[in-house]
Amino acid sequence: MVKLRMHKDAQSHEVASNTDPKDAWVLADYARRNTNRLRLVESTEQQLTNMRILIGHDEDLATDQTLFINRLQNALLSNCPTLERALRNWLTSPGILDLLRKNPTVEHLRKAGPARIRNLIHKRSPHLSDKAAPLIWEAVQSQTIELPAAETWAQIIPDLADCLERNISRRRQLEKTLRKELRTRPLRAEPPSS
Repeated sequence: MVKLRMHKDAQSHEVASNTDPKDAWVLADYARRNTNRLRLVESTEQQLTNMRILIGHDEDLATDQTLFINRLQNALLSNCPTLERALRNWLTSPGILDLLRKNPTVEHLRKAGPARIRNLIHKRSPHLSDKAAPLIWEAVQSQTIELPAAETWAQIIPDLADCLERNISRRRQLEKTLRKELRTRPLRAEPPSS
């Protein structure tokens, strides 16, 4: 409930983009205006150390995720620039990653055809398949020249897709661990003193 209120509160602030400094400012502003709703969390040194380690690990994984996304974008750009543009915003989608593992190059995608492209995406990303498949097929059809090293990219792109999906999975598991760690902390009923 508090998270929902904070989200609505964040939307009311006119700050251009979603960044860590913006988030910190919105949280601080919310806390300042809603001190009666906040609860103190008591933590042992061990709990704080655990949280620091877990958060630090998540930051490392987030850095790795950005690296894998960038490498995958570069690989797609080298293989088919229009395909990279079509997939740019969906590279973390499981259906798109499955598609790239099975059909990593323009030639593979052409052989698969539009129906198979849609079906591959639909298995794990049903909400995305009808929107993405036509864009992917259009991008593939627009590629008229064969770029060098396509078969080498056919080996690299599936590996990058695997690495990215493993990283996303590890971050989700870590998020569950962080939530569990937060739930084990005792809450005191009184609000913080001024």
